[in-house]
Amino acid sequence: MPPDNVARERKQVSIFLLAVLEAMLNEQVKTRLIPHDTAKYILDAVRDQAYRRGWIE
Repeated sequence: MPPDNVARERKQVSIFLLAVLEAMLNEQVKTRLIPHDTAKYILDAVRDQAYRRGWIE
């Protein structure tokens, strides 16, 4: 188990990266490069992996 400060930093970085990914996917949807369903699928899959690895709660 990582120390509390490492776990806290990992959680903050994970949340930040998920927000960046979501913004990038939203731009891709807005410019019609990918469908909304595909963007949602990608974001959900990445978020699910972050939960499974314990990076976010």
